[in-house]
Amino acid sequence: MEITRPDGWLFRSKMMWLGFAIAGGIDLINGTHVFFPIFPEIPVHQAEISRYFTEKPWNAMGWTPLYILPFGVGLGFLIPLEMSFSLWVFYLFWKGERILGKAMGLQNFPGFPYDGPQGLGAYLAIACFALYSGRRHFYTILKNIFQFNRRSDILSCQFDKSRERTEYRWTVLGLVVGLCLLGVFSYKGGMALWTAGLYFLIYYLLAIGITRIRAEVGPPTHEMFVIHPRQFLISVLGTRHISPPSLTMMSLYYTFNRGYRAYPMPHTLEGFKLSDTAKMRSGPFVLAMMLAVVAGIFASFWAYLVVSYKIGANPGLGSGGYNLLRTWLYFPKETDFPSVIFICLGFLFMGFIRWMRTRFVFWPFHPAGYAIASSIWTFGWLWFSIFVSWAIKVILLRIGGIRLYHKMLPFFLGLLLGEFIIGGAWVLVRLFWNIMVYSFYR
Repeated sequence: MEITRPDGWLFRSKMMWLGFAIAGGIDLINGTHVFFPIFPEIPVHQAEISRYFTEKPWNAMGWTPLYILPFGVGLGFLIPLEMSFSLWVFYLFWKGERILGKAMGLQNFPGFPYDGPQGLGAYLAIACFALYSGRRHFYTILKNIFQFNRRSDILSCQFDKSRERTEYRWTVLGLVVGLCLLGVFSYKGGMALWTAGLYFLIYYLLAIGITRIRAEVGPPTHEMFVIHPRQFLISVLGTRHISPPSLTMMSLYYTFNRGYRAYPMPHTLEGFKLSDTAKMRSGPFVLAMMLAVVAGIFASFWAYLVVSYKIGANPGLGSGGYNLLRTWLYFPKETDFPSVIFICLGFLFMGFIRWMRTRFVFWPFHPAGYAIASSIWTFGWLWFSIFVSWAIKVILLRIGGIRLYHKMLPFFLGLLLGEFIIGGAWVLVRLFWNIMVYSFYR
């Protein structure tokens, strides 16, 4: 949004170009080092501290990197202090669970510390709280639909009356039709209807939780590698009580819920926000998005076939879901009560954090931090960068207040632009010349 300002203030800022030069320079130097190892590099993602803790119980912390990624520092500077503080604190909280569990002998429980079930409970809590908070709005929408009003007059005080508004009736109709098609596809694939219904209920609750977090605080990542609907079903019901065709369909659905780093709902919401800010009509914008989805589907089919036949396919990610299926079929199990307990604990702990935040001004933690940091592998790449940006932001606000913050903001935007432009240029080099290049993230 800052780039699109008509006065072009960002590109006239010396602080922005300084940040751009630092981030872009790091990527340029490290990229050159990949081609010429004799050329020095700047080790921004090489430090890792678990190697120094080899004694029990400290060795339970596992992989703990100290990476300073310029784009991570830039993104961390843009999110609220409460959120950035919660992110790195809860990352250390998850590490502390491992160390404490090792000291108490709890690692003998398979799956301890159950970060997946805890994170699942946390995201479900966020979704439930969001739905509860908006209950009056949703009731008004349904009332408006069933009264068959010609145009939506819902909450008109929050919308510009001069603009075309989205017809909630068409939105709900699209939702119902989409869910019915999902049900038919799942049923034809052999999945029991009750299993499909419960599966997609959890799936969409997780989607609401992700989108709520993204809309409220804009975290740098929402990967949930250890959180997914099948985990809920397997933990609560056990594989013995789910039919093999249903388990097979859950493995097939592994393709779109293995991780949620690129989940479309938050991006779609941001698109609507951008169109609203730019005073665009919603109808053509929705049509453009739908056409892009269709084009993207066929383009991805084509690209996958071309890459698979010309370069070769990597079956590693795809095999994961079917390896799980083999375990479910050959070693059926009953309800996993420890996982169920930790799902409930995650839900309740999230409720506690939210209750404290709404009751006490001094409470420093944001509920979303607990949920996001539960994906300890993905967030491990970013946690220290978030810590660095949080520390810098605290110092700036205490020294110069909001005026100094706004003065330094272009610098951190420059870190983002420099990292993504120069780092993205290396990707183009790899694409056109088919050679290994520097990756600024991993």
